[in-house]
Amino acid sequence: MKRKLPLWLSLVPLLAGAAIYYLLWRGWAADFEAEVARWVPGTPLTIIGFPYRLEANLPQARLSGGDTVKLAAEAASAQVNRGPWQPALTVIQMEEPRFSALVGPALGTSIGGRSAIASVNWAEARLQRLSVVVQSARAALAGSALAIGADT
Repeated sequence: MKRKLPLWLSLVPLLAGAAIYYLLWRGWAADFEAEVARWVPGTPLTIIGFPYRLEANLPQARLSGGDTVKLAAEAASAQVNRGPWQPALTVIQMEEPRFSALVGPALGTSIGGRSAIASVNWAEARLQRLSVVVQSARAALAGSALAIGADT
């Protein structure tokens, strides 16, 4: 006579696997939170997106740097997404973004828009690829009254 296993016993491996994946995801989320905090210090972060993605929402995101060439990026809000098992590729969605590069008081440019999406591939401590699409784009050169606009 064969004896059947109880249903709850057959669910134990599934629950154990889900618990292990959750612990792994929490580790990836902590690493992602530390990396985003390094880029935008002082910004409160909460990582969401379990189980498929890591997502940080940033109100009033600002990033700047550079000595000779001053680079800056800011947005009314930004959403940073990454797959848990794909740490090199990050996608950033921004509302009311503004990017600027200044070499001096008379030489620089700025680009702004209604929204933007950027794809950043960072591997081997180098920027491998950066692509940015800005909707309702407006560009201006420092010291010039000429403004350039485009739908995308």
